[in-house]
Amino acid sequence: NESKTGDDVVEACAALDWNCNGNVLGVGYGHTNHVGWCTHRSKLATWNIMRRRMNRDKADVTIELRCCVSSIAFHPTLPSVVAVGLFNGEIHVFDTGRMADEMLLMNSTIDDHCHR
Repeated sequence: NESKTGDDVVEACAALDWNCNGNVLGVGYGHTNHVGWCTHRSKLATWNIMRRRMNRDKADVTIELRCCVSSIAFHPTLPSVVAVGLFNGEIHVFDTGRMADEMLLMNSTIDDHCHR
């Protein structure tokens, strides 16, 4: 199913992955049927299933993104680090264990000719 929140953020699962410890599920949201350039806003959300009061309706971490997610992958040995591929070709790497304004570790940029 695909739905939008009041802020028009896409809420359809496009990608998911478990962290290396197997206790955090990451879900990337996005459309799966693009016919052109993506202008949707989306998000990455994570849930720690070992958390005593886990709420399936409210993620532990939510990161708003300016484009639909096409893939995600957690780091093989650092359980809070996750890479997110966006439909427009950008790649973002987050450390979900950090404070909200410090989560972004790196991101690629795109221009008319290539990724940087």
